[in-house]
Amino acid sequence: MNGEEIEIHSMPGFMIRRLHQLHDSIWESELGGVFTPPQFGVLATLAAHPGIHQQKLCSLVALDSSTGADVVNRLIRTGRVRRRRDDRDRRRYLLELTEEGRTLLAEVVPSVHEVNARLTRTLSESDRTDLLAHIDRILSQESGR
Repeated sequence: MNGEEIEIHSMPGFMIRRLHQLHDSIWESELGGVFTPPQFGVLATLAAHPGIHQQKLCSLVALDSSTGADVVNRLIRTGRVRRRRDDRDRRRYLLELTEEGRTLLAEVVPSVHEVNARLTRTLSESDRTDLLAHIDRILSQESGR
């Protein structure tokens, strides 16, 4: 490489990967396998948008259709989500939380807040706000939203 050193520790992609690993580690210690971050995303999104169809859900949670289907099917099998036919479009199914899903979501929200607090504990409130704004800007640009 022409004598050039590659300093991976200053590469954004490498740093983001390390941050993701840290998040997963904290998530596991706080939630102990209750469910995965994508499953939490699905439950929280269904709580905010009950009765949406799976394609819209996947879009809101940023899951591809195959992964979204796996996550939803797992949550249906565990009794946390219910699927019902759309009365207006019989080809489509709508999704909603079951009572068990709502109860579990309410129970784990404090733990999810703790994950976020631990992940950003060295940042001031202003820095946290800036970080979220920067992440949102990167994601908005990439996804075209």
